[in-house]
Amino acid sequence: MEYSVGIVGFGNLGRELVRVFCADENCKSCFVFSRREVVDEFALFCDLCDSVSLGRDKDTNTKGNTDYQKAVEGEGRTSSMSGDNTNSNGAVNCKSVKGKAVLCKAADIMKYKGECDFLVLAVGSRNELQKTAYELGAHFNLIDTYDNHGDAIEYVSRLNEICKGNLTSAICCFGWDPGLLSLMRAVIGGVMDCRAVCVWGKGASLGHTQALKSVEGVADGLQITQPKRFIRRLVRRGKTSSRELHKRICYVCAEKGYAKNELARKIRAIPDYYKGYATSVRFTSLSSIDRRKNDTAHGGRVFAENKGICMSFSVRTSSNARLTASCVKLASSALLKYIGKDYGAKTVLDIPVRDLKDCEGCL
Repeated sequence: MEYSVGIVGFGNLGRELVRVFCADENCKSCFVFSRREVVDEFALFCDLCDSVSLGRDKDTNTKGNTDYQKAVEGEGRTSSMSGDNTNSNGAVNCKSVKGKAVLCKAADIMKYKGECDFLVLAVGSRNELQKTAYELGAHFNLIDTYDNHGDAIEYVSRLNEICKGNLTSAICCFGWDPGLLSLMRAVIGGVMDCRAVCVWGKGASLGHTQALKSVEGVADGLQITQPKRFIRRLVRRGKTSSRELHKRICYVCAEKGYAKNELARKIRAIPDYYKGYATSVRFTSLSSIDRRKNDTAHGGRVFAENKGICMSFSVRTSSNARLTASCVKLASSALLKYIGKDYGAKTVLDIPVRDLKDCEGCL
């Protein structure tokens, strides 16, 4: 089934979504909606993606890529996306990524209501995603990777009402967690007749980093999730909550004029992300944070032990954003089946496996 997709946001996740969807032969167009001025950044990213698809030895991870940084800073490269490269909506067409990628202004998104079969929201969960989903869910079919476990049920319930009232469809909270690991928690917990435990890391968290950077006075930041030592021993002692099993390590570059002690207090007080966790706030330079961002690895594990039986499921990725984008691509297979037929918002727990993937050979 052919389709056109819109990506809202062009950060780490947005870039990987462009790569994943443009690689799909059924994807006709990939519209990217950004509030930032990212013309050169977008053009070079697309060029790098196509170089990889042609077998050239280039890295699509733009962090640390010298040519990419020069483009972002406006050095040494003339944009290939100017002049006559505009479409009827004023968007900029990019000839790379198999000719599918189109960079658009976020303010013009309503002009694409008839062109995008669905949108993927690649914006921060803490401050942006809910508001964006409620606004756009009345006009577009959606997929998101909302990652605030504490508010997820309330969020999905409200979006479900909006979508049903406006005859749109949405799949929510569908990354690798929430998403893939949510399904594993349900299956393993059900089989083992006990609560399945989930452990994340060590790795950089996209959602927690966005929450950290939303604090006024933070110039840039990065959050590393790290499991505590002796996890199984802690679980056997009854400590099974995420707060009891993890540490949050925040690397922060403070803007001038802001007191570091006050910034640390505000960060540790962010509900659902840092409040109640063992949170270490470490102040450092922008260059140090940029170096740390080169390591995009992450992972998670769901396990349970009961009555002499142990079950576990684990995932490890060299790129958090790439794994998340792959999960979104899987969700899109189901969403395309629901558009125009099954209205409302669903999570992975509401979706039959056959709607996600052809199950031939899986039994």
